[in-house]
Amino acid sequence: MNDKMKDQLDTFVDFLKMPSISAQHRHIRETAIFLSHLLDENGIESKILETDGHPVVFGNFDAGKQKTLLVYNHYDVQPVDPLDEWKCDPFSAEIKDGRIYARGSSDNKGTLIARIFGILRAIEENKLNVNLKFLYEGEEEIGSHSLENFVDSHREILKSDSVIMEGSTVGVDGRPIISLGVKGLVYAELRDEVSSSDMHSSNAAIAPNSAWNIILALGKAI
Repeated sequence: MNDKMKDQLDTFVDFLKMPSISAQHRHIRETAIFLSHLLDENGIESKILETDGHPVVFGNFDAGKQKTLLVYNHYDVQPVDPLDEWKCDPFSAEIKDGRIYARGSSDNKGTLIARIFGILRAIEENKLNVNLKFLYEGEEEIGSHSLENFVDSHREILKSDSVIMEGSTVGVDGRPIISLGVKGLVYAELRDEVSSSDMHSSNAAIAPNSAWNIILALGKAI
């Protein structure tokens, strides 16, 4: 491992040691400051922007290109309970047999840091053919409650040609999967009422059943 790789690994470990649990309001601003400093130290102009909840770290790198890519990640992590299921401290970033064990090592701090270092290498080798903007939020693990209002009120600075997000995996053959588009999520709640009062289970054979009604409705929709 050369000196640069060691420095990058040390940075990743320091990042993982920060218990940025959004649901518990732990170490959020400190983690945002850490990321802002990391971008600034590597020539990417950054600032911390306030939201109705946890702060957003925004970065900008003007490469003088025609197109702009917005890079999205989140710096918050899930709670660590139950602690007795962990084989090491979830924020110790312990390294065993070439693997780092910590909350957030994959989702999403690992992806965030890997992208930064990959981008820095592309800049260093003069291979970057887009301008870059960075949006790091601190509420993804609690539903991104403040993100919609933040985006609405910062449309100009976030304006980009494309967005790259977190979220991919490795196929059964071991090769990384690159998703070129997503369709979003749709939530629906179905309700069915067959009686105005409680019914004894002995009537199950003769009374309509809401569970079956909803199953039949879903079957027809498909």
